[in-house]
Amino acid sequence: MRHARRRIVRRVARLAAVGGLLLGGTMVTRAVASEPPDASTAPRAFAQTPSGAGGDL
Repeated sequence: MRHARRRIVRRVARLAAVGGLLLGGTMVTRAVASEPPDASTAPRAFAQTPSGAGGDL
């Protein structure tokens, strides 16, 4: 009886691991696919343009 229970526990653990990997992969794929490919927006830069004494350097 102990061996049968071990096999069932191992089988359930494997099934849960495979299911978790599949669902995790699906979630990542959907998250990447749902991002709009908007190339018209430039990346934000918070740096200021050089002006005054700093611009001469």
